[in-house]
Amino acid sequence: MYLFKQVMQNPERLSKERVAEDFIWVQWDSDTQRLFYLTAREKHTLKCVQFYPDRNFETVFELPLEMPSVSSVTSSVRFVNFGYDHYQDMKDEGLRLEVFTSQTGTMCVCYSHPVHWHKDATYTIAFVHRGCSKTFTVSLEKGSAPANLPTVHPIFIHLDYYIVVYLADHFLHLINCRQQDLLCYSLFLSGADGHIESLGLGREVVSVSGSRLLDVRAGTMYTMELNPDFLLELLSSGRPEAQRLAALHCMLVYLQPNPVIELKIINWISENVMSFDAFDQIQEFILATLYRISYQQCVSLDKLLPYSCVFEKKELPVALTAIPRVKCTPELLCQPIIKGKPKSLQGYWEELQLVLDRMRYFEAVPSPRFRTSLIKEDWDRFQAAMNSEKKKSPHCRRQIEENTKKVLSMVDTWRLDKRVVPLFQEEDQQQRVLVGLMVDKLREHLNRHLSRLGKKKIDLLVVNYAAKLLELVWHVLELMWQKLKLGPWVLCMYVHLSVFYFLFGRE
Repeated sequence: MYLFKQVMQNPERLSKERVAEDFIWVQWDSDTQRLFYLTAREKHTLKCVQFYPDRNFETVFELPLEMPSVSSVTSSVRFVNFGYDHYQDMKDEGLRLEVFTSQTGTMCVCYSHPVHWHKDATYTIAFVHRGCSKTFTVSLEKGSAPANLPTVHPIFIHLDYYIVVYLADHFLHLINCRQQDLLCYSLFLSGADGHIESLGLGREVVSVSGSRLLDVRAGTMYTMELNPDFLLELLSSGRPEAQRLAALHCMLVYLQPNPVIELKIINWISENVMSFDAFDQIQEFILATLYRISYQQCVSLDKLLPYSCVFEKKELPVALTAIPRVKCTPELLCQPIIKGKPKSLQGYWEELQLVLDRMRYFEAVPSPRFRTSLIKEDWDRFQAAMNSEKKKSPHCRRQIEENTKKVLSMVDTWRLDKRVVPLFQEEDQQQRVLVGLMVDKLREHLNRHLSRLGKKKIDLLVVNYAAKLLELVWHVLELMWQKLKLGPWVLCMYVHLSVFYFLFGRE
C-alpha cells in the first residue's frame, strides 16, 4: 500500500511521488506536518517523514521497536488521524499504537493490547527521549464486567508532562514523561477516583492535539484538564503515600502557579508535619517548586537539579516503589536515528537531538543530579576547620560571604510591616556560611556539567536558585506563623527549624 503526499503549499506542485510503502500502521499529525509509519519487514521500525512548507519532505527519524505484531488478528492497515468515518466499522483487534511529541523535545510511543475482561490489562510507553520503555500490567477486578463484553483498548491522552492512560470503569493513570525513574511520580487511580463521567464504555474516542479528545460517534470534542481540588483531596489521610507524593508533585510541577492552591498545600503541610515515613513533605514542596522554576529558566537543568528528597535516602521505602495492582517492567530502547547533520536540524528535531545527547552524557557520568548531602559534607569539613587551629583561608571565607551577600540581596524579604518570621534579620554566621557553601557547590556542579552555558549565566542561575530557596523557606514559615498566630519572639532557629532542616531534612 502506498501513501501519496497530499498537503503542499502550492497546488501546482502536487505530485505522485511515493512517500512510504509496506507499512502496517500510519499516523498523520496535521499540526506539525509529520507522518509516522511502522514497517515490519524484518523487525518493527518506526519512521517519521517531515513535510516542509518551502520544499518537499524527507525521512528524518527511525527507531527499531521490540513489540508484538500490530496486525496480529487482522491484515488491514490501521490509520490514525486520517479522518473519522473509518471508525464506524473499526474493530478492537490487534495492537493499538499512538505517537506523541512536544516542543520540549519529548517523544512517547504508546501502544496497548486489547483488553479481555477476564485477564490483566497491558500497555507500554516508550520514552524515546529517555532511551527506555515501561510496560504496565494492571490487574483488573475479577467479575467487574460481563464476560461477553467486546475487547477494548485504553485511551492515551497527551498532557505534555503526563501521558494519561484511561480504561473506562477501571483505571486512570497519569504517567510522568519527564521524571519516570520512580513510579511514585506518576499517579495511579482506580475505582471511583479513576472514573471520567463523559467517557464511559462503548465510546469510540481518539486523542487529538492540544490535550483534547474527540468522540467520533457523538461528534463531541473534549478538552482535558486536571482538577486541582481533586488533587488536594488525594493528599488527605488514608491515601497511600506514593499517591500523596504524586499528587503533590502534580500540583507543584505540572499545574501553573496558583497562590490559592499553594496556600492550601502549606496548610496541609502544617497539619501533617512529621507524619510521613516515606518522604518529607516540606522538602518536597520546596524542591518541586524550585525544580519547576529552574526548568522554565533552562531545560538543561532537568537532570542536574534535585526534584525530590527521596533520592537522598540510602534505601527507597517500599511505600514509594510498590503500586497496588500495577506491575511495571522497564526495558532499554534501541538508539533512534535522526537523519541529517546536527547543524542542519531545526525546530523539534534539533531539540530532540539535544535531549538525546544530554541523556547519553548524563548516563555516562556518575551522579549528575545535585544532592544536598554534598553541601553537608563540605559544611562539616568547614565547621571542623573553623573550630581547629588551622582555619579556612581568608580568601575562602571571603568568597563564601560574597556568595551569601549576592543571594540575600535578591531575597524578597523587605515587607517589614507584614513580616513576622525573623529569618536573616540578624547576623547568623552559621546559616550565612551554609548559604554561601550551597552557592559554591551548586556553581561548581553546573560548571562541571553545563560549561557551555558560560560562567556568567551559571552564576546567575545558581544565585537565583539559592535566593528562591530562601524565599520559599520564609514563605512556608510565614504562613505557618500567621496560621498559628505566633509572634517573632517564638522563633528559635535550632536545627529542626533552620535552613539546615530545609536542605538536609530530619536525621
